[in-house]
Amino acid sequence: MKKVLKVAALTAALMMISSSAFAEESRHVSKNSCPPSEPVKRCPKPKPVKRCKPKPPKCPCPALPAKPPMAPSYSAPARVTTRCEWDTAVWASFIYWQPRMEMFTVGALRSFDLDDNVLSESAINMDFGWKPGFKVGASTKVNRDDWIAFAQYTRIYGGNRVSEELTADEIQDLELTKQIKVIPNGFFDDDTETVVSLKTRWKLSGNWMDFGFQRAYYSGKELTFTPFFGPKVAWITHRVHGQLYEFGNQELLTYNQYNRVKSWKVGPRVGFLGSWHLGEGVRFTGDAAFSILYSRYKTRVRNSHDPFETQNPDSWPVSNKDKQSQLVPWAEMSWGLAWGSYFNQDRWHMDLSAAYELHAIWDETMFNQVAFSFLGGNLKSSDLYFHGLTLNAKFDF
Repeated sequence: MKKVLKVAALTAALMMISSSAFAEESRHVSKNSCPPSEPVKRCPKPKPVKRCKPKPPKCPCPALPAKPPMAPSYSAPARVTTRCEWDTAVWASFIYWQPRMEMFTVGALRSFDLDDNVLSESAINMDFGWKPGFKVGASTKVNRDDWIAFAQYTRIYGGNRVSEELTADEIQDLELTKQIKVIPNGFFDDDTETVVSLKTRWKLSGNWMDFGFQRAYYSGKELTFTPFFGPKVAWITHRVHGQLYEFGNQELLTYNQYNRVKSWKVGPRVGFLGSWHLGEGVRFTGDAAFSILYSRYKTRVRNSHDPFETQNPDSWPVSNKDKQSQLVPWAEMSWGLAWGSYFNQDRWHMDLSAAYELHAIWDETMFNQVAFSFLGGNLKSSDLYFHGLTLNAKFDF
């Protein structure tokens, strides 16, 4: 028994000595070794995106209608678009046109020999001048497939005159040899006495308004078209005052005549505007339009033989008046050069253009329906023309 106790005590002592040595060696190793490295930071996993799921309808929905083609090359809109836009545009034009009336012949100048045979003859036609005028207009978007509603007013006023007068020597020769005559158209025949002076003045006042809808679209990378349609309304008045002096019975006889034709017109108008874009905002432009207008005319003729009443034609007695109506075609066209650009960080757009413009109105003058006179009485109604320069400035905002 004593022997067993001794062995157990010796074993316990050896184990204690071994544990102390191992602990001392561990402390020595930990002081001389490198410190442990820091842990690696890893990115957090992304949170899953929450997607909204539409709620099922309470009742079954009807099928949607088929949509039109949405390809950009299919009539893509070509209108001006600005930032913070009001979808509005205004413009003003200065026009310098020549009004012309077809076949406006007021007389003839003839030369005779001693046997009253006609040696030469030249017509006395109206002298047409150039007159200023203006246009103003505005447009706005109607929020339906880029269509635009517009309205435009045009005004041109002016007067033209022509005169022919014989000198004192020619009048003396007329009295003796009858070599020269001024013969008005349709007012006198060849048996009348000699006319020594003829004066005619034509005054015109033209006003018309164009309304309608238009849509600009691309027909290529550099070509755009703008079709338009709508009503046209016009008011046109012609006033012609003629005066002649006739030499007969050794005295001068005075004749005055005053013709007036007032008309209003209304009807449909359709046309298009084309632009070929050259780059840097420069482009060639051209447009054409056509109208058929119902026209109502009021005509009146006044005559006077008193030379002191020439300043007040409205006081002359009325010799003839009438009212008539007819359908009148009206054609328009223009071609020119334009430039446009955006300004102020695309907040507004300016467009400038210069063009030659032509208007043709069929059977507009009704003087032959009033009286066959020296004031321009032709065998048929005459056509009226306007043509000349148009300068335009337009602002979109």
